[in-house]
Amino acid sequence: MPILSLAPAIDVLTTGSYPRLPTCIKNRIIPRPPLTPEERAMTFILIEGVIRYRLAREHLPSAIMKVKSIGNGRVILTVPYEFEVTLTLVGDDLSLPWRVLDLKILVGHALSGSPVLVTEQQRLYLLQLVQSRLCSVDGNLNDMFNTLHHFCLSLQLDCLHAEVERLSVAVCGVYMKVEDYVPGHLIRLVYWRHTGPAYLLNNTSCKYH
Repeated sequence: MPILSLAPAIDVLTTGSYPRLPTCIKNRIIPRPPLTPEERAMTFILIEGVIRYRLAREHLPSAIMKVKSIGNGRVILTVPYEFEVTLTLVGDDLSLPWRVLDLKILVGHALSGSPVLVTEQQRLYLLQLVQSRLCSVDGNLNDMFNTLHHFCLSLQLDCLHAEVERLSVAVCGVYMKVEDYVPGHLIRLVYWRHTGPAYLLNNTSCKYH
C-alpha cells in the first residue's frame, strides 16, 4: 500500500488550501501581487539611474545621435530626420543587453511630405534585427546606430532618386536627369546650370545588409 501524505490532505480538507506548496512551483503558477504606485515610482528611479550609468559607459556618436528624454524607466535616442528608438534595461547587471521597446523611422519624401516609407512589417523586422544585434556578444549602441544609420541613408537615397525622377518628368527633364543609380549605394545627378559642371553625389559608405 502506498504511504499517503496525511499532512497535505488535512490542510486541504480543513483549510481549503495547500500552504506547503514548494516556492519554485508557487512562483511559476501563482502570479506575484502587482507593485504599488510607490514601488513603481521607486523602480523607475532605479532603472533610470542604471540607464544613465550605461549611457555614460557607451561611446555614442553624440554629434549625431541625441538623448531625447529619460523617464518612466526608458530612454529615447534620436537622430533627426533618420530614426528614433526607445530602449530600456531589465536589471543593473552590465552583461544584460538593451531592450528595444519601439522604433520609428523619420525619413520622408520632401515633395509629398509623406513619412510612410517603411511598412509595419518592415519596421518590426528592423526592430527584431536591432534587438538580435544588441543581444549578441559584442552588441552595443554603436552597432545599433550603424545599422539604423546605414538603413536610413539608403532610404534617403531612394527618396532622392524618386523625387528627381518626378521632377525630371514633371518640370525640368531638359535640365536634370539621373545618370547612374545603385539602390542604397550611389546616385549620380547630371544637371545644366548655364555652363556649370555636372554634380556627383556618391555615398559608397552606405551599405546595409
